[in-house]
Amino acid sequence: MDTVTQSIEELRESLTNTREAIRKLKAQRRSIIEEIKSLREKRRELINKIREERKKVRELIEEKRRAQEEYAELQKERNEVLETYKKAKELAMRLKKEYEEIVSSIPISERELKRRIGALERRIETGRLTVEQEREIVMRIGYFEAMLGEYARAKKIKKEHLEAAAEAGRWRFFLNESSARLREKGKEIAELKKRIGDAMTSLDQLGGEIEKLDEEINKKSKEADELREQLDSLFEKLREIRESIKKIIQEREKKVEEEIIEEVAVIAKQKLRMGEKLDIGELMALVKTGEELVGGEGEKGGK
Repeated sequence: MDTVTQSIEELRESLTNTREAIRKLKAQRRSIIEEIKSLREKRRELINKIREERKKVRELIEEKRRAQEEYAELQKERNEVLETYKKAKELAMRLKKEYEEIVSSIPISERELKRRIGALERRIETGRLTVEQEREIVMRIGYFEAMLGEYARAKKIKKEHLEAAAEAGRWRFFLNESSARLREKGKEIAELKKRIGDAMTSLDQLGGEIEKLDEEINKKSKEADELREQLDSLFEKLREIRESIKKIIQEREKKVEEEIIEEVAVIAKQKLRMGEKLDIGELMALVKTGEELVGGEGEKGGK
């Protein structure tokens, strides 16, 4: 194997290796690009989830706002009910105290008072009394009747107390009912706050996942760019190898052509010396090799 052939074989081997390296790099780059596509698709899905979570958060915040407004109304209602209940309870307690004070201030029971008054009235009707005795009995009857009047006032107050106590009980029921609704609305608000907090945590997690995906996409994109640069370099190398092979082949073909022309020129000169006619190829070979045609043909004429 001559040097030129060896060089061509070496270049062809380098060409084959370069093509194989390009093939592998292309496959590697395609794989990375597919990974990037997959990562971007995941990123789009996460962004859609974030949009959904943000919409959910907005809806929950609006729901919480309405619930807080309802809570404020319920609280206002409860405060009004509480104030009414306190007034009713205070009235009932005041009437009860007043009743108890009246009853405790009367030293004789109502029944005994009625008995004594009846006895004194019968004494006036049946007994022989002096004016002074009758006046004293009338005064005592008046004293006892005044006590009975206090009992009557106490009964009236007791009736008012029972009515006030019933009214306080009614408002106590309303207060319990209002407090229960307020507690339920408070629980609803607390649950909404928890759901908003969970959604915000989910948003933070999704944002973190997107940041990681962005880092991975950037990393993979840099790898793809580096492989593109390597491919460009290999394509340039491939072009240079092809040019080198082409150049060597052209030089070898030129050399072979020159050798053939020289051989033809030698044959042509021999034919000239022998006085034989030259064909066009032999004439061209002599011209290309720079041989003198005139001298050769002169020798033929002298002979």
